[in-house]
Amino acid sequence: MSNVGTRPSVDGTTRLLETHVLNFNGNLYGRRLKLRLLEKIRDEVKFSSIEALQQQLLRDRDYVARQAEGSI
Repeated sequence: MSNVGTRPSVDGTTRLLETHVLNFNGNLYGRRLKLRLLEKIRDEVKFSSIEALQQQLLRDRDYVARQAEGSI
């Protein structure tokens, strides 16, 4: 699950790519990865609170996990 954008909910200004690898507990910081973006889930929005952002990320994660189960 990836985000390409500026992270407006945390006052970000620089465009970044952030990726959360489902079911992985290791440390990938500083490693070079190859990603394939398969589907856009939603537009980036500024949430009213960090809690609202966290709740949406949980919904996004659940959606991505369901999609991944269907592709196995």
